[in-house]
Order: sequence, then structure tokens, then C-alpha cells
Amino acid sequence: MRNVAISVGVLILGLVIWVATRKPLSIEDELGKLPGDERQALEAIASEAGTKANQLKPVGIGVLANHPRAVAIEDGHVMELRIADAPIKRFAPIARLAGLKALWLDGTQLESLEGLQSLKELRILNLSRAKLGSLAGLAGHPALTQLTLSHCGLDSVADVRDLPVLRKLDLSGNQVEDVASLTALPELRDIDLTDTLVRALPEPKPANWQLKMAEAPAAPAKLPDNWSDAEPKEHGEIKLGGRSGQVAADDDWLVEGTVKSVNGAGKVFGIPGMRTARGTNVALELEAKSGKVRAYLESSVPDASKFLGRRLGYVYAEASPGKPGRAVGMLTRLTGSQFGKDRPFQFIIESVDGEATEISYKLYRNKK
Repeated sequence: MRNVAISVGVLILGLVIWVATRKPLSIEDELGKLPGDERQALEAIASEAGTKANQLKPVGIGVLANHPRAVAIEDGHVMELRIADAPIKRFAPIARLAGLKALWLDGTQLESLEGLQSLKELRILNLSRAKLGSLAGLAGHPALTQLTLSHCGLDSVADVRDLPVLRKLDLSGNQVEDVASLTALPELRDIDLTDTLVRALPEPKPANWQLKMAEAPAAPAKLPDNWSDAEPKEHGEIKLGGRSGQVAADDDWLVEGTVKSVNGAGKVFGIPGMRTARGTNVALELEAKSGKVRAYLESSVPDASKFLGRRLGYVYAEASPGKPGRAVGMLTRLTGSQFGKDRPFQFIIESVDGEATEISYKLYRNKK
């Protein structure tokens, strides 16, 4: 075992030394291995991109993502090619590289994919950010397994069809709404739909689909008609009348009171409450002899978009002559350092469209 370990160590050391000292790939050497027609095709592609073939980065298989303009040549043929963010409009020169297995044309200006079918060996195609007018040349490709069409300005996937071995598809960042046609792709597995308009999936959804998509936006909270996100700030004048009763912890308490007049918004304060009373689930009944008036109680409604799934706000009882009002919510309790002492409750009352007078209110535990 010791001899085996030593032998393995020597091999690893030799490999490290070879990697560290070997001559780096030379683009001229790599280009020299190509047949004349492939060399000419690569020169034409580079020229349209505003560069030269010998300025491409020579790389190994599978590392195009790290280099915006790179070529991988193996066994004397172009196997992988990336020309990113270049003014390439024609696909014809690329179609002459018949042995291509991976092609990245991200950020180019391709006007069509005519000639793509000539690349029978192509497995990976990346067209992200290429504002293609049509994907018509794509349909029916026999070998594509991975297709990237992110941020291509697409509103339809009708031409993403007849791709018998396609397994991975990136449609992120497009204006696509309907992906039902993709169910006809027999090998499709991984689909990226983030930042698209897709909100509903085909029914039944293929069991083998693995989706990446933004969560559907939370439905807006359903607010009651007497809802307010905030209570009015105190302003104007209020004249309080008498009051009786106190807020208790049991179900049989009642507070009754009057407000002589209110013009604007003011606080009905000092409502007595037992130390154990919480002021929750309170019904407020309101009447007015003249004018229109509202009285506010704290409240909340379910809202998945908010912290802890609740939207906080207020409900109000509204009353005018002959039309009493009612609301159910929570009384606001006086805060501050009151340990060991009873702390009074309060609520805001507001006149609507001028002064309201001879207002009466009742507070009690809501039992319904």
C-alpha cells in the first residue's frame, strides 16, 4: 500500500508540474490545425464581429462562459465558439462550422437563424440578449439539448418546437405569457420563467418539468368598505360630554358616552379600563343628531404581502342623523410607564364636511 501511495503521489506531482510548465494554447497553432473552409468561415465570422480570428481566446471545452470571444478547437475542428456583444447579423458563415457542439451568440444582432439546421451536432445554443425578429430556423433541430433565449424580447414560444432532445430552456426576461406549446417537447425538464408574464401553467403540467419562476404576486388584501390605512391626525375642536362604565376583561362590560360637538378630528380619551382588559374585539356604536361623524378603531386584515401576513389599519363607524353606524375593532390603549396601574383607552372621532353635534357612542364586547 505504501508503494502505491508513493506512486500516486509521484503521478500527481508530475501532473501539477506539467500543468504549470506546459506551453499555453496558441491561437495561431490552433487555427493552423483547421481545414481551409473552417478557417475561412471563422475569419468571416470574426470580421463581421469587428475583430480577427487570431484575436479570439483559445480555450478548452466547456469554458465559454468565462470568455466573451473565444474558440475551442479539438481534433482539428471548431467545437465551441462564443462571439458576444458583436454586430453579427448573418448566420450563414457560422453555418459552415458543421462540427460545432456549443455556440454562444449572446448580445448579437442576428436577423434570423437561417442555416442553423446545418449544425447537426450542435448541443448548446445561447442567444441571450439577441433581439431576434424570428426563431423560425430553430424548429426541428435534432440535437439541441440546452437553449438560452433570455432577454430576447420574445412574446411567443411558438417556434420552440420539434426539438426532440431539448432538456433545458431559459426564457427569463421575455414578454411570454403562454407556454402551453412546450408540453410537446418530450425531453424538456428545466425551464427558467423568471421575469416573464407567465402566471398560469398548462394543465396538466408535465410531471418532469422543473420550473424556475418568480412567485405569483400576492393577491391584494380584501379591505372592508369602512377601512382606512391610517386614522386622521388630531385637528380642529372637540367638546366631550359625559361618560359611564369601564373596559373589562369579561364579556359583560359597557361604556357609554357623549361628544357635544366635533369640528375636524379629536381624541375621545380617558376611557377607564381594568388592568387585565385588552380592548380587543370591541364593538363601537355611533349616533349623531347633526352632521356626519366617524369614529376609528384599530384593525387588521389578512395580507400575504405584509409582515406576518397581516395588514394593519383602522375601521370606522360612520353616523349621520337617522343613520347610526357600527364597527368592530380594537381600542387604542394609553402607552407609557404605567406598570401596576390601570391604563385608560381612547379612540379618534372625526366630523365629515363641517361640524357634527350631539354625538353618542357605546363600546362593548362584540359577541357576534
